[in-house]
Amino acid sequence: MKFPANLIEKARDIHSDRPKYCFRLDKVGASGLKVPIRVNGFVLLGNVNVYTSLPDNRRGVDLSRQNSVVYQVANSARSLEEFVILSAEELLDVIPYSDAAEVSVEVDIPQDEANAFGSYRTMVSSFISRAGKRKNRTRVELVGITACPCTQELIRTYLADIGESTSIPATHTQRSIGILDITLKEDHISHRDLAAIVEESMSSPTRTLTKRPEEASLVMLSLFNPKLAEDVVREMLFLLLERFPRIPDDAYVISSVRSLESVHKHDIYVERSAFVGDLRRELEGSKRP
Repeated sequence: MKFPANLIEKARDIHSDRPKYCFRLDKVGASGLKVPIRVNGFVLLGNVNVYTSLPDNRRGVDLSRQNSVVYQVANSARSLEEFVILSAEELLDVIPYSDAAEVSVEVDIPQDEANAFGSYRTMVSSFISRAGKRKNRTRVELVGITACPCTQELIRTYLADIGESTSIPATHTQRSIGILDITLKEDHISHRDLAAIVEESMSSPTRTLTKRPEEASLVMLSLFNPKLAEDVVREMLFLLLERFPRIPDDAYVISSVRSLESVHKHDIYVERSAFVGDLRRELEGSKRP
């Protein structure tokens, strides 16, 4: 049964009613929209959240307008960053009673490292207010390998005690999930550059399509480059400051690692969150004698 179009004009617009309790709402909108988006020659299915603020004198938001905006912008956007920025700007144009808009998209980005194939997850968002406030956030999540230096040292000590030696002492290794999350007032930072930082901070990368020689190379690389989860979080922060020297002091960073432990029945989690200016001061202080 199709609703008669001529009756729409006769029905009261419930959304424009005055609410029973007049509070302003920060975010109202759709969570988990599936939107096809072009990224580096691929058409990927993004998980999109779209929100606008709602004034205290209006009962509801026009959800269909919100959804129409993101699907229309996705047809022409050339990048994830362009998609979220243009969508947020367009939302403020088509929803005049809202004073702020926020759009985010999460998607798995394909990698092709020496034909080994893989991916990393990224989330890009943009918040824009009519007052001129902007927040652009980029978050990447990537899986690497960490090799435990503590156990390796114990095994090295044991082998020396019994008169044995090896240039690559054994240790336990595990997959570790590294996350680097940065919020700026200016343009987004490149998610590909952030993913490279996360991967390089691990003992070694992971790969999807490998044969025995490649697997052996990854294992040897991790054993020659053992790191605690704490080491990985700190190295991600250092590489971020080193490779982006112009990133402003008021940018906010979250660096974290979840180590999926192979010898324990629990995971290990490490996190640091701070403004870039504070991280710079800590790094400079550590260089003093």
